[in-house]
Amino acid sequence: MADSIRAQIMAKVDTLLKTIKTTAGYETNLGSKIYEWRDMPIEDDAPPACIYKESDSYSMFATNQWKHSLALEIILFGNTATQVRQMIADIIKAIGTKTTWDGLALRTEPTAEDTGVEQKNKLLFVSHLTFTIDFISTYWNAYS
Repeated sequence: MADSIRAQIMAKVDTLLKTIKTTAGYETNLGSKIYEWRDMPIEDDAPPACIYKESDSYSMFATNQWKHSLALEIILFGNTATQVRQMIADIIKAIGTKTTWDGLALRTEPTAEDTGVEQKNKLLFVSHLTFTIDFISTYWNAYS
């Protein structure tokens, strides 16, 4: 069976995030530590690292169509505030290259950012970014 539109978009998100490396013109090598739906808090020795997950909300778009607003949550962990700011810039730069996810989505927009620190055995700098990815599917059919 084919992947749902949501699954196809998230596969593209994973692939894109893993390209974030200095050899590809980014400021960090965040792409080496990308995790989907990983538990938090992250281990002290993991930063820099990125966890991402998504949730979806639906509304009627037109006859026999739903509009999905996929909330893409990206949580960044770094060793310094400067490093987290570089990772934020890298994420924004990367996602800006795929706002329609190769035609699967109508658009992608950043919607929120929250930054702070987390303390376990060592101070971790954290940023939580949220993007909304809007796409259309057929009423009661996530595959079209």
